[in-house]
Amino acid sequence: MQHQLITISKGPRFTIPFSGFLLMACIGFLIFGIDQTKENPIQGLGLIFLCIVLLPIFLDYQGIQFDLSNQNIRAYKSYFGLKRGKWVSLQGFNEVALKWERLSHRSGGSLHRIIPTGSVGVRGKTNDVFSVYLINLETKTRFEVADFQTYKAAQKFQRKISKSLQIPSMDYYEPILIAAQARREEIESRRKRK
Repeated sequence: MQHQLITISKGPRFTIPFSGFLLMACIGFLIFGIDQTKENPIQGLGLIFLCIVLLPIFLDYQGIQFDLSNQNIRAYKSYFGLKRGKWVSLQGFNEVALKWERLSHRSGGSLHRIIPTGSVGVRGKTNDVFSVYLINLETKTRFEVADFQTYKAAQKFQRKISKSLQIPSMDYYEPILIAAQARREEIESRRKRK
């Protein structure tokens, strides 16, 4: 039997506190280390080595892997291409769900916060996020597989995963979209009557 492994890389996630600052500091030390190699090669090479070792930690590469031959899934963190994460059986998951969330971004000084909308007093930029989850309906557990900025991309991915895993899918955003379109049409018909 051929081993079927599907890897979905989410790229750098910057989940470590102050990872953006630490990344910039690491790049600064890298440049300083390169400059130091002229005067003190051992110290310069030591700084370069330290930056190369720490850089993947600050970037925090993450992703999802499906092992279709063994019916397992895992969320992984990658360090120099070595992926680690706990494998979970796909047997309990019985739905591939597409859900929508609107996030509000607010910057304050050096902090950048992401807050689900509906929070009182939140002003800033909002973004729609369409997430695809594997859900176990009995235990109410969910496993985030991917998130997208567009509904169309999320729908396409949901169908692909549902077909690959042979698990039924449910689009929780579609009724919201249909209701919004109906409201728009109602408002438009009122305007035309006036």
